[in-house]
Amino acid sequence: MNDAFPHGFTPFPEIGAALPLDWTDRPPQKLSYPKMHHIIRRVGGTVWWEDGGPYLVTQAQLVGRQRHQFIVRARHAVYLLAHTLTRHSSVEIGLYFGDRDHSTVLVGIKRAKERMSREPAFRAAVEAIAEELG
Repeated sequence: MNDAFPHGFTPFPEIGAALPLDWTDRPPQKLSYPKMHHIIRRVGGTVWWEDGGPYLVTQAQLVGRQRHQFIVRARHAVYLLAHTLTRHSSVEIGLYFGDRDHSTVLVGIKRAKERMSREPAFRAAVEAIAEELG
């Protein structure tokens, strides 16, 4: 009988071992992806026009937890760029952006695509960055 799991339960019977007790308590790994780093560096420092005024979005704001609309919209653009310019999954992109859930990344990509279809200026900005980093 396994001490970690009562009643003889073993999560991986084919290998005959259970996961360590603390496997869910480990801090998320900070993934290092050079292409995503370049995307953040390029979008951070870009002026985004929102609500009639220009806003400078920093790299810290892109990976941070602030939820101001101009930051969220820029973050969605970064999710879309990371999704289209890299081979990383939404899970990996979410981990890179401060341990965000993959569904958050997918919703951000969807909203960025919707916004690109509605706003030509946003589309031009995203396409220019994608071409530069391409």
